[in-house]
Amino acid sequence: MIVPLFRSWSGELEKEKLPALTESELARREDAYREFGKALMKGYLSTDSNFPEAPPEVARDIIDVIWYVNPIRRIWSFRRMASDTVKIKVKTGKVVISAPPEGVAPSETKPTWGTDVVLSAKELRAWTEVSEIAVEDAMIDIVADLVKDFGNAMGETEARNFLAGDGSGSDVYNIFTGLANASGAKTADKKGAGLTVDDILEAVTYFEETFGTPPRLYVFGHPQALKHLRKDIMANYKQGGYAERILTGYEIEEILGVRDVISTPLMPVFDYNTGTETVKASHVVICFPERAAVAGDRRKLTIEKGPKDVKTGLTPYSVSERVAWTIADATAIYVIQNCLAQ
Repeated sequence: MIVPLFRSWSGELEKEKLPALTESELARREDAYREFGKALMKGYLSTDSNFPEAPPEVARDIIDVIWYVNPIRRIWSFRRMASDTVKIKVKTGKVVISAPPEGVAPSETKPTWGTDVVLSAKELRAWTEVSEIAVEDAMIDIVADLVKDFGNAMGETEARNFLAGDGSGSDVYNIFTGLANASGAKTADKKGAGLTVDDILEAVTYFEETFGTPPRLYVFGHPQALKHLRKDIMANYKQGGYAERILTGYEIEEILGVRDVISTPLMPVFDYNTGTETVKASHVVICFPERAAVAGDRRKLTIEKGPKDVKTGLTPYSVSERVAWTIADATAIYVIQNCLAQ
């Protein structure tokens, strides 16, 4: 679901790939999948004392899929939470440098602390039904399919929350307040016009003026919205081959001043009335991850099984995780609103 717009993001994905498994490691993984699949089919319920715990191989593979699908997992540092609620101290005071004359004490620096940032973990649960197949050789495929399906569903749900959730709890995609809806974020309104290089440069200038040293910035946008950024680059930066070099990743930091541009359909598209017509539009978010938000999880997956439905022959399974996300500093977020996305 996540499509790299420029080569540098692809390179980052390459670096984060897991090392190839050896034959013995692959055999152990297959054995773990097979034994877990057989145990799931024995008729145990999740409330039974004999219900098997998910082996580390299965839980780890689901988490790996979640991290691959959700780009924020690879950009943010997720805190390991020992409880469902964690308070994080935010330092507001700065070190004061002075040059006092001889015999005069320097100005005293007193660290000050702002309002705590509170991380509250909430449960995300994925549910499916599986037909019981008694053929032993199929057990590996059954468990592998569950791993991919659960990992993809959870990763997409997390990403949609973190990017554009409204925090209302109206549905599973609005449990948390996402970057695009952060109260107090810097905004610019395109009013249905296409995204341009100048729009990105305005945002980068804002961050440099606000935070001093050029911060590590990421851009998130729907493919249809970022399409117009590509068009602007191709139309206005042809001289010297800049357009081709930008689109292949060589000049992204120098020209745009950002670390990467992430193209993802998980950023919502909506109808926007320009005054003369209704067009499809979407928000584009530029953020400084180290300051913008805080994320965390309990680092534990729970796999549960319900009773078989004798009418359909299907058995329900669910996987749940506890994850947290909160906006920490809205000034580290810049939202370019209502960009043309068609």
